[in-house]
Amino acid sequence: MKNNILLIGSSGFIGKKLKEKLSLKCNNLLKVTKKSFIDNLTTFSSNNSRLLSPSNLKKFNIIVNCAGEVNNDAFMINSNTTIIKKIIDNINHKCLIIHLSSCAVYGKSNFVKNLNFTEKNIIPNKNLESKYQSSKILAEKYIIKKSLINKNFSYIILRPSQVIDKNMPNDAIRKLRYYSNKFIFIYFGFQKTIKSYVSLLDLVKAVEFIIKYHKKKNLIYNISQNIYLTEIVECLKDLDKFSIKIRFPLLLLKFFVIVCNKIKKIRYFNIPLTSSILDGLSTNSRFDASLFLEHYPKFKFSNIYNEIKKIS
Repeated sequence: MKNNILLIGSSGFIGKKLKEKLSLKCNNLLKVTKKSFIDNLTTFSSNNSRLLSPSNLKKFNIIVNCAGEVNNDAFMINSNTTIIKKIIDNINHKCLIIHLSSCAVYGKSNFVKNLNFTEKNIIPNKNLESKYQSSKILAEKYIIKKSLINKNFSYIILRPSQVIDKNMPNDAIRKLRYYSNKFIFIYFGFQKTIKSYVSLLDLVKAVEFIIKYHKKKNLIYNISQNIYLTEIVECLKDLDKFSIKIRFPLLLLKFFVIVCNKIKKIRYFNIPLTSSILDGLSTNSRFDASLFLEHYPKFKFSNIYNEIKKIS
């Protein structure tokens, strides 16, 4: 069966690569940007919207939603939640929805030693850390709830960890490369701090595998590889550079950052560290992708070290 695919978010970081790959492998691919939805939110309440009308959605047996907003709080609910809600509300035919969520839904994993996050972990209902996290959780819960009522559609929710690529907009790895080659490099926190990444090509390949091979439905998959921060530093460090590595107690550094932030409120004072940055660099928990690998045994992750090295 040839697939007719509706791709939402086709101009974004992930969407561009998906558009490139899916254009070669499906019978009909309709590409829609996130902006085109956001600009016409007033039409969402009416079935007169040409794109969202049931008759138009019926043309597609697969809907891939990778629209999302990471940075601007003002757009997160519309981008991360409203778009998929309105699509589901207008579906009255058999189709598969592949929805890109995020491992951020698990919340903070800091100070929890060796916690292995699987798809069975309970998602928090309160004390959410950010609008991004809450918007992703709302979208997931809406999809799951509606699938129990509307049996026409099935879903696969993908939860990638941080998506990396040489063209990634986030410059965290580039900064880490810069500091890894300094004469003194300071670690802090747990002895084996873990970072979780997935390459953009692997995430796109995961979507392709689901489209081609999926037999199971209404499932959630983590898509991630886990790597020690010490290994990342060695991977990024120039071979001819010698550096001294010092480990700094995390609690002492957190106290220092809190004090600095208090001073900043009184007079201008700035340091390149925040509590959220410290949290992100001090976890030793991991996201487990074994369920996806079990259901799609032909799928192989690329070498994450090589993918990191490509980012300069």
